[in-house]
Amino acid sequence: MALIIICAANVKAEPLSAMSSDDLVALLDLNAASSESGKSADSAKESAVASECGTPVAVTAHDMMTKVYGVLDSNLPKENCRQGARAALALDPEEEFSSLWLDTDSGYALDFRGMCPEVSAMARFDNNDLSDFCFFFLFPRDEANIGFGERPEHGMFCGSLLQEMHDMGLEAGADRDTDDLFNVLGSYEGNLVDVRLVDDAEGDRYILIVGVEPGAFSAADDLAAL
Repeated sequence: MALIIICAANVKAEPLSAMSSDDLVALLDLNAASSESGKSADSAKESAVASECGTPVAVTAHDMMTKVYGVLDSNLPKENCRQGARAALALDPEEEFSSLWLDTDSGYALDFRGMCPEVSAMARFDNNDLSDFCFFFLFPRDEANIGFGERPEHGMFCGSLLQEMHDMGLEAGADRDTDDLFNVLGSYEGNLVDVRLVDDAEGDRYILIVGVEPGAFSAADDLAAL
């Protein structure tokens, strides 16, 4: 547990856009490990039932780039964010390392253009103020180990999301010097938006990461994107 806390403190110190994809995946895994360690067999069973019964919330690219969990204003302090999730989603976020998490296992589900991949969503706080938020969409590999681009439903989700972000005015540039399948960084309504597709071979999955830092886009970011 001490090692988990140390690792979490290290990754929390940086804004999402400055973190490596490995660190972001580690943050996701730390939350999953901590969540599992705190569950009893009964609570795990209840989570599985909640996941099956969860009603997906229809969201757009705009929602993902501006709203915590796709439904809440991005200027809410921590306790208001927690209460807002209860009111809007009938779910209680789990707090891990100054972050509030919602996961598919607890009944959280998003519907983007009729597609509902497994998802975890995080809101991070600096003391009581929101610093950034993030969505992790999980796409498991199949037994044949077919590449991401060869799975139409996977490619359709990513392609449709990027196209809708573009259509809604995301001013973005692609990072070609990356080991990710793609990494797009840009601005939307003053928010810094970082979209990455990661091939997580160790976890036997692909992860689409959508990170948002409210009000964080600067002239320097604009030059970096170009």
